[in-house]
Amino acid sequence: MTTTPNTDEAPGKPTEDGANASAVVLVPVGSAAAVRRTAPIAALLATASGGAITFLTVRQLRYDMVGRPDRVPDWLNEIVSELDFDGISIEVVARLGQSVVGAIEDTARELEASTLVLHWESDEVTIPGAERAAFAQLFAQPPCTALLLRGRFEPSGTPSILVAGSGERATGAAIETATALLAVTGGGELRMLEVLAPNATDAEIAEASETFSVDPPESRNGIRTVVVARAARSREGAVLELLAEEPADLAIVAAPREGVIRSLSRTRLPQRLLQPAPTPVLIVNRPEARPLTWFHRMWNPVYQRLPKQTEEEKIATYMQLRRAARANVDYYVLMALAAAVATLGLLLDSAAVVIGAMLIAPLMSPIAGSALGVVQGDAKLLRLSIGSVLSGTAAAIGVAVVVAYALPGTEPTSEFTARTEPGLLDLLVALGSGVAAAYTLSRPGLSAALPGVAVAAALVPPLASVSVGIVLTEWQDAAGAGLLFGTNLVAIAAASALTFLWLGFRPDADRADRFGVFGRGVAGLFALLLIVAIPIGVLSARALEGDARAADAEQAITQVATTIGGLELASLEVTNDVGGEPLTVRARLLAEQAMLPEHSEALRAALERALGEPVRLEIEVTQLLRDGP
Repeated sequence: MTTTPNTDEAPGKPTEDGANASAVVLVPVGSAAAVRRTAPIAALLATASGGAITFLTVRQLRYDMVGRPDRVPDWLNEIVSELDFDGISIEVVARLGQSVVGAIEDTARELEASTLVLHWESDEVTIPGAERAAFAQLFAQPPCTALLLRGRFEPSGTPSILVAGSGERATGAAIETATALLAVTGGGELRMLEVLAPNATDAEIAEASETFSVDPPESRNGIRTVVVARAARSREGAVLELLAEEPADLAIVAAPREGVIRSLSRTRLPQRLLQPAPTPVLIVNRPEARPLTWFHRMWNPVYQRLPKQTEEEKIATYMQLRRAARANVDYYVLMALAAAVATLGLLLDSAAVVIGAMLIAPLMSPIAGSALGVVQGDAKLLRLSIGSVLSGTAAAIGVAVVVAYALPGTEPTSEFTARTEPGLLDLLVALGSGVAAAYTLSRPGLSAALPGVAVAAALVPPLASVSVGIVLTEWQDAAGAGLLFGTNLVAIAAASALTFLWLGFRPDADRADRFGVFGRGVAGLFALLLIVAIPIGVLSARALEGDARAADAEQAITQVATTIGGLELASLEVTNDVGGEPLTVRARLLAEQAMLPEHSEALRAALERALGEPVRLEIEVTQLLRDGP
């Protein structure tokens, strides 16, 4: 063994005993136990590649460490000195870094490491809790071939290695790793597992075994290849079942492909599913193609610095939202008061009163609770939250109808009208409010920002507008306000779900039912988001078209009025044609002289030329008297 101190020697330079230092096996460690568990397999890999081993220890940088040099811990030097791997160069490196995972990535790239060996015990990786989400990102897009080891692999005699990876991107790396390990140990058995659908018949299994065994990999270095076909619901389940029947010295599993839902949930990474395996387990992943690699090189530093939640904070957030999502007496009292105040604000045309109703309404918590129920795959929390939202919505509409009906002289106001014509900007506001709500509810110390989020979200005023529209029998306005409420509700829930995923909330990997709720819930949320986005988009397009028509009409009337002289345009309203009726233009003009029939005809002709269709012109003329020269 050759032990090299921490130096700045360039990678790729041959060592004294001839090892090729460019084939570096990088092993991040945080304890003496981790060194003992990873050293044997690191030595086998270094021997197979003719390279070297680098043990890396990282300390997170604090303000009181600035200016301090990196120093290898005494315990690491001591245990490395006990290792006896003849002909293998071993280097020990210590780094300070703002992020443990970031330091691992930087070191791997600086050393041009060929293999990264990580280790996990129980169901967690031996990296500090705050780093776990970033670790998932590191293993999903590693800087080099990454191995995640559970247990300690020390082969003796003729070892047997089981490889499972059919259909996965990293299957090739898994087979290469198994072949290299067996070649170094002098040969052994390589069992390749082919997983079929769970309903496959015995005949199909036998046929698959024959098919895949027709041209097995070339036997060399004493390696005997056997192909085993097995019907199972999951690759991990097939591995556990096969190991229980025919034990192996090591199980190597290719990391799964990162689909959209899977990469968000991180629930199918196999280290937790393979925890019951009776033998050491090695999960293998290999980097993506270069375009994706460059993207992740830019994204990973940003991702690692984004705020994440510890397990304790996640539990606290979950318990808080579970309590707040329950519809109790206080919830219904606040909903009734919010609905009453919002209705009064709409009828008084008072924005301040409407804002007060937004602050009272407790709807945000159950909506966020439903989003968390989807992300956690918690059907019970999801049902509880949706029930609270529906019952609270019904109570608010009922109270608002009673208030609007009881007050005399109820008429539409600008505050009411403003909530009957939703557009794409309202959808964007709701999405931003959903992100802010989930982030505020999840981060300790940010509760003071929640009232501002409630104001931006505007959930109760649209419900009050629905009720006022019902009382006034303005069904189109009531439908528009209902669409605005539905848009806000769905957009807030969808944006909150994405934010909870970003903060690290996930379904439990060992609960298949929860993963099913997660998948169906995410699909349902985004289907609803698409459903509300379509009419919102149509209304926005019509609004833009109406604005364009109004601008053309205003320009045409202004030009004619200038030509006639003594006319000024005071106001203009363009009504879209409905049911084949011609376009209606209502104009109020200020005139210094009497309007003649030929004047109105000139105005109508100019409008038809500008708008390109027949126009029904309604003109209101007000006599304009000027005092003075």
